[in-house]
Amino acid sequence: MLRLILARDGGTISSKVADKDGNPVPNCNVLIIPAGASSESSIADGLILGQTDQNGTYSSEMLAPGKYHVLATNVSIDKTPERIRQVTILRSRGQEIEIVQNSPASALLSPISID
Repeated sequence: MLRLILARDGGTISSKVADKDGNPVPNCNVLIIPAGASSESSIADGLILGQTDQNGTYSSEMLAPGKYHVLATNVSIDKTPERIRQVTILRSRGQEIEIVQNSPASALLSPISID
């Protein structure tokens, strides 16, 4: 079954990733995980991956209103069961962001180690 939902009430998450000294971290992986995802399979399905630019910034695609966990890592992320298990464990270390209707949100992140 294919389910398609169209809406215009979402928002985006703009993130800035910086090291402990405040320097931007380019080419860093940003993970956006729906807070309501409770199983590894729902995390894998809802996981949004992005990468920072040379200024350490990343902006997401349009997201549905709701809460998300946002985190950054220098580790390459794929959707293998082992990696999703690690992401599931570490998602609570991410910053919780709430997207409200038609509003952008922002996050200031530092890379965390997933391994």
